[in-house]
Amino acid sequence: YGGSGGAGGGGAYFAGDGAILTNRGAITGGTGGAAGVANFSRSGRSGSGGSGVYGSNLTIINAGSISGGLSGDGATRANAVTFGAGDNVYEHRAGGSVTGAVVGDGEVDVRASVRRRATAAGAHISSEIKNPFIG
Repeated sequence: YGGSGGAGGGGAYFAGDGAILTNRGAITGGTGGAAGVANFSRSGRSGSGGSGVYGSNLTIINAGSISGGLSGDGATRANAVTFGAGDNVYEHRAGGSVTGAVVGDGEVDVRASVRRRATAAGAHISSEIKNPFIG
């Protein structure tokens, strides 16, 4: 058997509650490792890409770029933002971009909102914002 690739690291991980991230730069999750190839049997699996940002009870104000990392297969993209449990806010501002999904991690008590400023002309989201944010 070929070995499996390792997972990519997270771009920014917030361990404590109540953090506020104001992004005007670039945050990208790590790239997963490629699958190992076996000579006569099954190859390993590609490692998953890392989330761009992860945190609980987190407020993100984004005027920069946030991207999920690619998996080792070079095609599958990780979430740009993964919110844990709690009250989470993603605010998209002019000049901001997201590559990958913005999602809750499946916890029942995730309550998040997406706020867009009226002045956000030129703000662009190139991904999905999944439940519980916008269906």
